Amino acid sequence: MLEKYFSAPKTLRRLRGGISGPYVDAFADDLNCDGYAPASAVRYIRAAAHLGCFVKRRSGVLEDIDLNILDSFSRHLRRCRCPHFRRGKISYHAHFGVKLFHHHLVERGVCRRQPVQESASVPTLVTTFCEWFRTHRGVKEPTLRHYARGATDLIGTLGADTGHWKAQAVRNFLLERASQCGTSTTQKLITSLRAFLRFLNFRGECRDDLALAIPAVAHWRLARLPRCLSAEEINRLIDASDGTTPRRLRDRAILLMLARLGLRSGDVAALRLGDIDWNNGTLQVTGKGRYQVLLPLPQDVGDPSGWRPRLRFGGRATSYLLESSQPFPNPSEIGRTEAISRSMATHS
Repeated sequence: MLEKYFSAPKTLRRLRGGISGPYVDAFADDLNCDGYAPASAVRYIRAAAHLGCFVKRRSGVLEDIDLNILDSFSRHLRRCRCPHFRRGKISYHAHFGVKLFHHHLVERGVCRRQPVQESASVPTLVTTFCEWFRTHRGVKEPTLRHYARGATDLIGTLGADTGHWKAQAVRNFLLERASQCGTSTTQKLITSLRAFLRFLNFRGECRDDLALAIPAVAHWRLARLPRCLSAEEINRLIDASDGTTPRRLRDRAILLMLARLGLRSGDVAALRLGDIDWNNGTLQVTGKGRYQVLLPLPQDVGDPSGWRPRLRFGGRATSYLLESSQPFPNPSEIGRTEAISRSMATHS
């Protein structure tokens, strides 16, 4: 079942190689049956493998995992230096993932079932905040749990006496939590804390509007490098276009220019026969803003045995690579021209 979420053989071997490996596939199957999103399931599976690595380093076995081990693992995440796992940025998914994996082991009879413990009491102020938020904003229970988690953590860190909270303490709390999780989780925490602090200011529980002390976290869409194909995958894609037919030759030329020259799809679609200098082996590309640049024509793209015979069809300045057969006039255009000619002949 791991193949549904991971494709790299090295990753699959690593996930199945630890002490949690014999149960990872069944855990992935449970996540899929429970309807978890693939992105979340990947994080939970990695957290399960990380927990196995943590227990093994402590010379333990899976049967030893209990609530105390989970608490120790949560503290370990803040200073984790385990190989093959992300360092520094640990989101809520890691904590929740190991809890799910522990529950999976308990259901399989691997770990002992823990006695039911009284859940930590929610502060009265947080309960009042949730009721107020539900009444005035119509917030659903999953969102309320998220907001209550941030508010409870803030009270547990700064104390129950909100009248003595300082802006610097609130700011330090957020920065310390932000250093332990990713940008997305931090932004959600910022939203919940601002809502809670505005509620306190509305009720007069704090002297200042502490929500103004919560800083914003810079985040831009597509700021990271996009995922790309590996060199092996690119070679397999190019090899799949082998052939001598015009369509195969066209497809191979497109793939080679995308891979060798890094052209955009729009750059390839806009290529004209006049942009190619066969004698000098160069290619003129018009990019964004009509900026023109001269690039070397790869040898395997400009192979005379492939594309040079196509020049007999290239008398007009049409698109070069998007045509796999001799261009003919659009039949709809012919029909319109004949209709106009007949109309003119009739009226003359």
